[in-house]
Parts: sequence; C-alpha cells; structure tokens
Amino acid sequence: MATEQHPEVLAMPQIVSNDEVFTLGEAAAYLRLSEATVELLATRQGLPGRRIDGDWRFLKSAVRDWLKGRSKKESLLRHAGEWADDPTVPELLRRIYEERGRPMTEERDEGLVENP
Repeated sequence: MATEQHPEVLAMPQIVSNDEVFTLGEAAAYLRLSEATVELLATRQGLPGRRIDGDWRFLKSAVRDWLKGRSKKESLLRHAGEWADDPTVPELLRRIYEERGRPMTEERDEGLVENP
C-alpha cells in the first residue's frame, strides 16, 4: 500500500482473507487430524502448505482442492484465474517492469511481442 515514505508503492489487492488461511492447528481441526499428522502430510504427501518463520500456513481452498484429489496444476490454474478480473493487475505489472528497468514488450524478428 502507498505510504508517506513510499508513495510509489501500489496498494496490493487483498488476495485472501484471514479466515481463508489456516494455522497448523486450524488445518488439523478442519481435517479432523492431529497436528503431527497434518505436518507429515504437508512435508511428505503433498498437502499444500508453507512454513513461514517456522509456522505452518495453509490456504483453505488449497486444502479443499487437495482433499478433492485435484492435481497441483489444476489447483494452480484455478487460483491463477482469480487475478484475471482484477483491475489493478495491469498497473501493477507496468510498475514491476518499470522498476526492473525492462519494457513490457520486446522486439523480436517477427515484430513487437509482449513479454510473458
């Protein structure tokens, strides 16, 4: 978000609300398993989660997809589509390319092509 010290920083769209992110204990309660079992599933059996500063975090929707047996690719594609209608994405991408000193398009033999 824009601050007095950094007015150039764009406000990031809220991707998930707090009730959509589980701690290890919340994920265990949701799955009706022990915390040890959930941690084992996350480290060895593909339960999608991340360790952040030593603490586990799980997206409720990703846990639900995992339970349904969706592949990681299907789950990623589903979540990527959430950005499709976000009106702040074009400006955010423009700023990212600008800060990296790269144009959003590059010249190729065929002509001007947008960067992926």
